Amino acid sequence: MNTEPTLGYKYQVGGCLCAHDPTYVVRQADRNLYEELKSGNYCYVLNSRQMGKSSLRVRTAQRLQAEGIVCGLVDLSAGGSQITQEEFYSGIFYNILRSLQFLDSINGRTWWNERWDISSTEKLGEFIEDVLLKEVSQNIIIFIDEIDTVLSFKFSVDDFFAFIRACYNKRADNSDYQRLTFCLLGVATPSDLMRDKKRTPFNIGKAIDLTGFQFEEAKEALIDGLRGKVDEPGSILQQVIKWTGGQPFITQKLCDLVVRKKESRSPNIEQLVEEYIVKNWEYHDEPAHLRTLRDRLFRNEEKVFSLLRLYQRILFGEKIDSNGSSEHIELRLSGFVINSNGRIKVYNPIYEKVFNLQWVEESIQKSLPPFSKDLFEWLYSGRDESKLLTGQKLQDAEYWKEKAQKLSEEQWKYLSNSHQLNEKIEQISYDILNNTNCDPFWLLFKYKQILQLKEINQDSSKEELELKKITLIIEDQNKLRVTKKIYQSVFDINWVDNELFKLRFYSKEFIAWLESDCKDNSQFLDDNRLHMALNHSRGKTLKDEENRFLILNQLFNLGKIDQQLNISSPYTSKLYSWLESHCQDESFLLQGRELQEALEWTQNKKLSVIENQFLIISQLFNQGE
Repeated sequence: MNTEPTLGYKYQVGGCLCAHDPTYVVRQADRNLYEELKSGNYCYVLNSRQMGKSSLRVRTAQRLQAEGIVCGLVDLSAGGSQITQEEFYSGIFYNILRSLQFLDSINGRTWWNERWDISSTEKLGEFIEDVLLKEVSQNIIIFIDEIDTVLSFKFSVDDFFAFIRACYNKRADNSDYQRLTFCLLGVATPSDLMRDKKRTPFNIGKAIDLTGFQFEEAKEALIDGLRGKVDEPGSILQQVIKWTGGQPFITQKLCDLVVRKKESRSPNIEQLVEEYIVKNWEYHDEPAHLRTLRDRLFRNEEKVFSLLRLYQRILFGEKIDSNGSSEHIELRLSGFVINSNGRIKVYNPIYEKVFNLQWVEESIQKSLPPFSKDLFEWLYSGRDESKLLTGQKLQDAEYWKEKAQKLSEEQWKYLSNSHQLNEKIEQISYDILNNTNCDPFWLLFKYKQILQLKEINQDSSKEELELKKITLIIEDQNKLRVTKKIYQSVFDINWVDNELFKLRFYSKEFIAWLESDCKDNSQFLDDNRLHMALNHSRGKTLKDEENRFLILNQLFNLGKIDQQLNISSPYTSKLYSWLESHCQDESFLLQGRELQEALEWTQNKKLSVIENQFLIISQLFNQGE
């Protein structure tokens, strides 16, 4: 094993690494990005800051260029965020010209200004199709770095991403476009890039997952700097990776600290971390890394509280499944956490020491109330009750209140009114779900009809009367509607459907069947679920509609005429016809004297399941008549 120091080797803390830098760690992302781009697939590398995205871009471009592929670069951060829409598009144009060495053959300013009568995206489109794809015969890859810069623009760049999508779609009609590929890199998610949520989201391309260094990956590049400086470079590097979680920036920094600050050939890594990274971390944080994480977290004042609360729960050891929510994504993009085996956890022990529970508590106290925006809207609307806090938002507000030094009069009043509203909401919920006068299922069904149609005609049913008594609905000019807008928000369709499912696991199918005028047989349950439904309903008093649904469901599932039918019965012909109609045609049910004769004939006779159900449904039908 080589233990001699590597001459000229130096760890690089921060910044973009050149293509041949000896400290560059090759990861799975290198192989994935190279293969995808070489195959002509659009790609995006979207991750937190200082994860090595730009270094990955440099290295990948160098490999592709060595194989004859032309690579261009657009660095969106170079133009700053205080630019106009025209400057944004012309900047992209000049970047492509410069990186692809077109400046000697094209006067960029003249070419761009001559096309004053068309939009900026049309100019780009014309340049791509009539110049770039005509002049360059090789495959072309355009890297767009620091893509998150567009999020700070005062204008929308939705048309730019629509332009990239259009280039991709043109591959079907123009084979030249199959030689053009884009790669986006930055701190964002694809959904962040399009401001107008009504437009087609930017969802083309292959996502490249950029993870931290694994020891087996890192040792090929990073162990050389430790040789001759420590006794067991492999063991020391493993300890470094354990502390950094393989985060590229902090890994290079800790390796550099080992070389510069060690006091023996067997350095104590924990001591180095504590002394030169954790202790007085803001002083030692040069170049900035930990401050970058913190500032990213605090950039959105409206979300910072909920992000801190989520991070606090993780620090407490709560196992939180990664669910793709905006809070989970934002916390991951800040760099604080990673997704590990379907759960979110703190990226590494260093972050856990710096951004500890004490730091979270102090940050929460300094943060704006999590309900600032809601409070403003409440005041601006003239204290509209629908702007008050409910559910989890109110719980977060109460937690913040416990940490806050002092509440303003308006904040106190807002929270007080929110609590009064929540007490009323909780009472309504209890009165519905624990109702003894009506089956809660049918109360919710009635309420859902009103919610979906905004208002319905009154029918004086017991469910209507009970909902009025609970004050969830009111009568207005012979129409029924929800009492308050806030009730529509709290007791919305999702809430109703969830509660209906708890009461009847087959509620979705049953309600769809009812809404089809009891004709949609595709809503019937399969054998297993039907068996569960029958067990669930055993001993309960069901409405005729539900009895009919379950009975017809049983008949439908039999799928054939029972061989034990009494073929000589006075109702055989009608039973056959009824079955042939998939148990839908009520004209074949027995009525009046015909039913009475059938019941007399069946006395003391053994009947099949189908015959029993046919006679029961006939009786129910006659009662309805």
